[in-house]
Amino acid sequence: MIALALVPPPLVIATFGHVLEPLSRCWYFFCSMLVGAAPFLTGGALGAAVAQSGACRSATRPSWIAIVMGCVLLPVCDCCMNAAASALRAAPRSIAAFALVWGSCCNPVALWCTALVLGWRITVLRVACALVVAAVTASVWTKLPDAPRACSSERMRFTDAFVRGAGGALSSFALAAAVGSVAEVYLPGTTHEATPLFASVAGAILSPCSSADALLARTMFASTHAQLAFIVASQCADLRQLALVWRWFGAAYALTAALSAAAVIAAASHVTIP
Repeated sequence: MIALALVPPPLVIATFGHVLEPLSRCWYFFCSMLVGAAPFLTGGALGAAVAQSGACRSATRPSWIAIVMGCVLLPVCDCCMNAAASALRAAPRSIAAFALVWGSCCNPVALWCTALVLGWRITVLRVACALVVAAVTASVWTKLPDAPRACSSERMRFTDAFVRGAGGALSSFALAAAVGSVAEVYLPGTTHEATPLFASVAGAILSPCSSADALLARTMFASTHAQLAFIVASQCADLRQLALVWRWFGAAYALTAALSAAAVIAAASHVTIP
C-alpha cells in the first residue's frame, strides 16, 4: 500500500486511464440505480413483511381469502410468496393464479415506481398486460389436473420478514443493476437498440424485484416496447417466480404460466404506444 501511494497520480491516469474511466462509469451507474431504487425497495419490503407475517399467523386457519387479498393489494413479489403458499394452495386455482400474477406485477409500489419513472402510459399498459396474463393463466389452470404440491411451514415475525425481504430485494436488484451498468457502459448499442424479445429474456433471467424494475428498464432500454416487455417478463415469466410455482403447484402450472406471459408480451410488442 505504501509503495502504491508513492506512485504519482498522473502516471496512474496515463497508464490505466483507459481502464479506470469505464469502470468508474459502471460504478456511477450502479450506485445511482441503487440510490434511486432504495425508497421503492424499502416500501416493497415493508409491505411484503406485513403480508408475510399475516400469512404466517393465519396459516393454521382457513383464511385464504385474506391472504389472496393481501397478495393483490400489498407488494408481494416472489420475495415473500413462500409464506402465502399454503393459503394459495387452499384457494381455487383460478384465484391463486390471479393473485400470483397480479401481486407480482401490479402491486401498489410497483405501479408507483412505474408511474414515476416511465410515465402513466407504461403504467396503464403494465396493468393491462398483467390483467390479460392473469386471466389467461387462471383460465388455463382450471383445466389442469391436480398435482402434488409442496407445503410451506415457515413462520416469521414482522422484523424477520422485513430483514429477509429487504435483503432479498436488494440482492436481486443489485445483481440486475450490476449487469445493467456493465451493459450501459460496454454494450450501449446492444441494450438501447434491443428488441422486446431481448428485453423480455433479460427480464426473465435478471428477475429484479417488482418494486424497482422500472428503474432498470429506463436505464437499459430506450424503446418503450422493450421497457414494457422487460417489466412484464421480469414479474410474470421470471425464473425465480416460475421455480416457486413449479415447487408449489407442479411443472404443468409453471409451464402454462410462462407460456401465457410470453404470448401476452409478444402481443403487447405490436401495440402502438402514444
